[in-house]
Amino acid sequence: MSTRQSVFLSFFELDNQDFQFTVYRRSYGEGETKDANPDLVRYKLPPDGSSCHRDQKYKSYWVRFEECHELEPFVCYADTNNDLTCAYLYKLLENSCSRQLLRDQYRLPDKDRIRQRRIEFVLESHPVGNREVWIEPYLLKSKKLFGVLLDFGFHSNDGIHSIETQKLSLSLDASGRSNRSFYSDRYRQIRIFIDKFSEHIFRLRDDMAVIPRRCLFDDELLRSKRYEFANGRTDSSQFLGVKRHGPVKQVGARSRVHFVFAEDDRPLSNRLYFALNGKSFPSQFPGMETMFGCQFDKDTVAGTAVDEFTIENVVGAIHQIENSLVNGRVVPVFVSPFDESDGDDLYYHLKHRCLQLNSPCQFVSTRLLSDKYQLKWATSNIALQLFAKMGGEPWLVTPRSRSCLVIGIGQAHSREYGPAKKYFAYTVLTDSSGRYKDLKILGDDRDFDSYLFNFEARLRDVIEQYYDHYERFVIHSTFRVRNREVRAVKNVVAQMEAKAGGTREFVVMKFNERNKFFAYASESNSMTPYESSILRLSHDEYLVWFEGLQFHNPNLKARVSRPVHVQFLHSNRRLDSSRKRDYIQDAVNISGANWRGFNAKSLPISINYAYLIAKFYREFQRLGLEEMDWTVSPWFL
Repeated sequence: MSTRQSVFLSFFELDNQDFQFTVYRRSYGEGETKDANPDLVRYKLPPDGSSCHRDQKYKSYWVRFEECHELEPFVCYADTNNDLTCAYLYKLLENSCSRQLLRDQYRLPDKDRIRQRRIEFVLESHPVGNREVWIEPYLLKSKKLFGVLLDFGFHSNDGIHSIETQKLSLSLDASGRSNRSFYSDRYRQIRIFIDKFSEHIFRLRDDMAVIPRRCLFDDELLRSKRYEFANGRTDSSQFLGVKRHGPVKQVGARSRVHFVFAEDDRPLSNRLYFALNGKSFPSQFPGMETMFGCQFDKDTVAGTAVDEFTIENVVGAIHQIENSLVNGRVVPVFVSPFDESDGDDLYYHLKHRCLQLNSPCQFVSTRLLSDKYQLKWATSNIALQLFAKMGGEPWLVTPRSRSCLVIGIGQAHSREYGPAKKYFAYTVLTDSSGRYKDLKILGDDRDFDSYLFNFEARLRDVIEQYYDHYERFVIHSTFRVRNREVRAVKNVVAQMEAKAGGTREFVVMKFNERNKFFAYASESNSMTPYESSILRLSHDEYLVWFEGLQFHNPNLKARVSRPVHVQFLHSNRRLDSSRKRDYIQDAVNISGANWRGFNAKSLPISINYAYLIAKFYREFQRLGLEEMDWTVSPWFL
């Protein structure tokens, strides 16, 4: 697809890109620590400032901006050391704020976070917190421009997320619904910031200022996703494709469903049963049999009522389900007074108990079942999750790269106070069609060195297990994975490269949806880019929209998530921009293989599933629950 759109990054450039500044430095001594030099920061600089620094080998120095008789002055060009230049620009911004603004109008980072160069400006104060815009110096490498990144944020006073804080943070609209104007509302806050503060703080030196104008990109769009169904037939819609063509894989003949509910909630349990059969009114879901070809009647569905929905009563009901497990897979459906979002301990106890029985389970809250309007729209997603947990495969995606295993790596290091108490890492395996393959534990230890040793060994075992089945291995890492773990991944890849002798391709990518970048579409009223848009930040960094406007329907029905930062960390082959787009295309594609819901596609499943597993692990650890088999397929939906 060659369609293009104009997108502008939330970035303002400097009007002068060819500038110089003076620092004061002394040579770094081997073994010197920051503790002994609290007012200095370590940077690499050319030893001789009299000749072109590009031709010199850089050395380490202790550096500060303030004059000091113990340090030698050194003149830097803007491109001598990009990180040092950004630190200098931050110093200018800080000075500008202190001269022009009142102290309660902005906030600086904590002193112990010396590398953080973000200044936050208060736009509106509310009892629960402040609406703010932050700025920080940044080098936009794709355009070779120094300037400032900026974005809107809400600073909560107590860290508690309520309906009110979600409205103030623009996640919800004034009515408390999903904010379809999320992008345009955020940009409006930036314009308020510009009107209120830019005249005062953007003049950094007599010969240098920040220009508050749009930094435009003519951005190429990736291909639209295509979904594959029964007998290889394809469609552009998940819902209509399954309905028209049938699922890729049916559930087994012995798959069963068992409802568990409080006696008082029997009518709600019946309501759910009829909704899943497509017999409730009004309904958007035609029924399990019509939609998935899945038998759903008294021969495949049973139920148990308990006096009250307590752990003792429900575990007793689970014992009844255990007796039927010998005859095939049974998926318990709990009609409960809570759901996952409530964070109730009983939810995690029951989830854990079912995993011990090698059985995924489904929760549906009585709150949802009591609201016929919500149930009308939720039934299809409940049915989809249930079908997948019963062993079915509703759809796959058409991949860009064939014969490719996607290895999603996540971690959930549990902490109490201080250092990590336990280190835990795992990998979610899919192929580039989005087919779920396996879940493997990579590390589970209280000692980090032992954990890291096992992490490498088990990741190597995973690749060796699938080595003869795939030509390409792409590792997707969540942003939480540490640098030492990333180095361990690269070590394994280097070892496997040597074994492959050039016959296999290895790529390592990192995904961060909680990044500092934001961008807007200049030609849309909603200012929301199209789904599958990409924006290149540098040689190996991209912003990617896994959600966005649809080509066939530009009207938004809900809030569109922020773009995801994607970085290529390693490859054993040279990847030109076209091959990088192919791998990003595959990541966007498998976001459409998320079986948690129709159109649930904010992240590739390699990353999204990893986050889900991390959440469960942390809760199981908090409750002190014993270890169990994590590889039940796929219980975390």
